[in-house]
Amino acid sequence: MRVGNLRHRVELQRQVSITGTRGQAVPSWVKVSDIWVDIEPLQGNQLISAQAVHAEVTSRIIARYRPDFATPAQIASLRIKYKSRVFSLKSALNVDERNRDVDIYASEGMNDG
Repeated sequence: MRVGNLRHRVELQRQVSITGTRGQAVPSWVKVSDIWVDIEPLQGNQLISAQAVHAEVTSRIIARYRPDFATPAQIASLRIKYKSRVFSLKSALNVDERNRDVDIYASEGMNDG
């Protein structure tokens, strides 16, 4: 991968649970770090449920390898925020198992991560 291809600076966020005003657990997102990535849209879908139309876009996000992307459990607790867009991470593939590049498959549009 060429460094010049990583042209989008995004915020990597992790889901944590904080205590609400009544003592209940409330999910929240905290910044892990800023990283450079390339975002490639793969496909778009429209879903109709409860008489409402929802749009979802699947994307491939290419990034440098990080230990945060090592296991499916770690991926499930992360999301990527790019400007006003929020990507829910689905899986990450360590390209050639060389710990250099990661292909992250993500969706946006159906939830906030």
